[in-house]
Amino acid sequence: MSTFTTPQTFIAPLVPGGRSQEAASQANSFQTTSIDEALIIELIGSSDIVSRETLEEVLVLSKLNGKSSLNVLFESGFIAAADYKAFIGCHNIVLTGVLHKPWAIACLQRSLNEFVPFESMLESMELHPLTAFSDSKLGRLAIATQLVTAMEFEQARRFSLKNGYTIGQSFVNLGYLCSTSYKLLLQCFSLQCLGQDVSVLRDMVKSAGFDFMRRGINGSKQNNASLTNSLSAYERALGENGLNKGLELILSAGVMDEFSVLSMIEDSLEQNLAFRTVFAESFGSNYILESAVKLANLVDSGEFAKDMAVRMLQDAFLQFNPQ
Repeated sequence: MSTFTTPQTFIAPLVPGGRSQEAASQANSFQTTSIDEALIIELIGSSDIVSRETLEEVLVLSKLNGKSSLNVLFESGFIAAADYKAFIGCHNIVLTGVLHKPWAIACLQRSLNEFVPFESMLESMELHPLTAFSDSKLGRLAIATQLVTAMEFEQARRFSLKNGYTIGQSFVNLGYLCSTSYKLLLQCFSLQCLGQDVSVLRDMVKSAGFDFMRRGINGSKQNNASLTNSLSAYERALGENGLNKGLELILSAGVMDEFSVLSMIEDSLEQNLAFRTVFAESFGSNYILESAVKLANLVDSGEFAKDMAVRMLQDAFLQFNPQ
């Protein structure tokens, strides 16, 4: 890993707008860790704060002078002190593995574009390490129904922030939930949206044998039920009749895996959005989803065999998303 520490010398100005040696000292005062140059270059490139040609020139000057490209940009007048701090803040939070890199870059871009300090933008985007996901409705319900403990939720919160997962995905990845108990939690979430009392939902979890005290004993013995059976309340909660059968066809066609579908359902419940809205954000449109729902209805009516519907959906997906 290429790193840069305190610069030794600097010939100013290197590029138009150069600043004095005092600027170099100011830049050094912002740094709290050694700079990973590869990461800094990636952050600068993704920010579009300078043109590609300027960045290439800066990289040459950086190597000639043994300085970080970020320092060269700052000392040459291409970025302000606030921009420098934003880059260092983003660099540090990614380098330490606290925040998922794409999320950190998105936060950096907004920080630069809106002239807001990086730390403040983390709070605005609900990505601050101390508070991110702490208000997750799914997380609170998982604790209330005794599917997980408060400490496990805290671990899942940090895992989500680091890896870019939903809270439910983190519960599964950390071994606190399996596929079936994840679906059970989403069913409980849907029922809660329909007004069901938490005490009833807690009894559902206990009767299924999935509370945190017994997950290792009974959890692995549960059957992996279909979406239609295990998430019947979800369609009612969001008023999307026929959706689950369409999603089952998507799974059968291999367009998506179950884990991804469940995470989309979680997102829609957490944000109180229609599943179609969440799906369109990921796929760019609802063409595949609407095709799946229509084909599933034709299978239900007996007009199509399921195998034929699966093949048609696979063909539609290949046309929509050619490799």
